[in-house]
Amino acid sequence: MEDLVRTAGERETLEAFLDSHRQVTVDKLRGLSEADARRRLVPSATTPIGLVKHLTGVERNWFQHILAGRPRADIPGESAGVHLIREHARHNGHADILREQLDGTTGA
Repeated sequence: MEDLVRTAGERETLEAFLDSHRQVTVDKLRGLSEADARRRLVPSATTPIGLVKHLTGVERNWFQHILAGRPRADIPGESAGVHLIREHARHNGHADILREQLDGTTGA
C-alpha cells in the first residue's frame, strides 16, 4: 500500500484504502457464528454484525447521497454517516475490540 500512496493518483489511493478497510471488516467477522456476530458485548447496542450494517449505510449515504446527489428520502435503509474512510477505520477498531472479547483474536 505504501508504494501505491507514493505513485497513484488521489482516486486510486482512496479506492485502495477503502478496499483495504473493507477487507479488514470481513476478516474481523470471518469465522464468527451467527450468534457471536449478533452478541452484545458492550453497554451500547454495538455488535459485530451491527458494525457491518452501519458501514453499509455509510457507503450507501456516501455514494448515493453525497456523490450522486440522490435525496436521502429516496435511499432505502439507514443511510447516515460522515467521511467514508474515516468511518471504516474507526469501526474496524471497534470490531477489533469486539472480536478480542469474543475469542481473543487481535490484529488486522
